Amino acid sequence: MTAPAQPVRHDAPTRIFCFIEDLFFLAKIQETSRKLGVKVEFVKGDKEAQLTLMLNGKNVMPSWKGLSDIELAAAATFTRNSWSNKTGEVIQPSDVKAARK
Repeated sequence: MTAPAQPVRHDAPTRIFCFIEDLFFLAKIQETSRKLGVKVEFVKGDKEAQLTLMLNGKNVMPSWKGLSDIELAAAATFTRNSWSNKTGEVIQPSDVKAARK
């Protein structure tokens, strides 16, 4: 018997961040997150959400706000364009500066 999907509140905190492009695994992650009632964010999604997570930390992810805007921009650019993430985006230090506000 399959458990019913739990509704995910629009303002639900993000619990899982994914670095996956494979469509099968992506579908399974989304299906599982719906069943658990958790919100999933993907690195290829909104860059502001990623920068906010990097700056403030969450759950086991520590805050990286002690790094410079240049260092954070480099780390965000790396994760958005490494592994199977191929966004082609280059995060600028000005993006990090805006996210700090």
